Amino acid sequence: MLDIVVNADDFGWDKSCSLAILEAYEKNYITTTTMMSTGAFFDDAVKLVKESRLKDFVGIHFDLTEGYSLTSEIRKAPFFCGSNGAFHMHVNRYKPLNKKQMECVYEELNAQVNRFLETGLSIHHADSHHHIHTAPFIYPIFKKVMDAYGIKKIRISRNIGVMSVKKTVAKWLFNNLLIGSQNAYSNFFGSFADYVETSIKNKSGLVEIMCHPDYNDQGLVVDRCGDAPYDNPYGTELKDLLEVLNEKRNT
Repeated sequence: MLDIVVNADDFGWDKSCSLAILEAYEKNYITTTTMMSTGAFFDDAVKLVKESRLKDFVGIHFDLTEGYSLTSEIRKAPFFCGSNGAFHMHVNRYKPLNKKQMECVYEELNAQVNRFLETGLSIHHADSHHHIHTAPFIYPIFKKVMDAYGIKKIRISRNIGVMSVKKTVAKWLFNNLLIGSQNAYSNFFGSFADYVETSIKNKSGLVEIMCHPDYNDQGLVVDRCGDAPYDNPYGTELKDLLEVLNEKRNT
């Protein structure tokens, strides 16, 4: 039998998405969320979550790919940051890191965990912005930090949906050789569309569905990232996505 959890990424990134995530939880659209210690709305998001039922279901959303770091040394590393000191999204995920780069990443991830824990909240589980933790030469640093702080579970690499053979093999290797069952947050992971496209009904385990709640121009809570599993435009309402997911689950 499959159990499904829906996680909202990017809590604390900005006001709009943070308020949308909170509303999504209150309406039972999502199960958990992961919060960015680097987010511009982080402090306000902490206050919001402490006043809600969501406070026991917040994980950490590590960030090495967008915005600004909490530490200074990594801002000097072109591998991760541009000339303005901000993270860029062009990290070579298959290139080994040198000693200095590894030290910078370790320092930054530690700072992100510490800022989170200083709020008094517990870390439910971990994932990362743009899935940077799935880079094979970067993940061991994540694992070192997780072990240091007792973070037991982290998101696996996407393993449902339509993918090339090359990607399927690469993600299988990451999930089985690097993460393994001990640290895997779920057995299956993907978007709403991935779940609809995949026949896993007769399998058992935990499925994590990722979403990015935000408000559209009409003030409705939508998933602002990813493809809709049917002919709706970008920014499909979360409640509609859940209806499609449940239909798939029950057929």
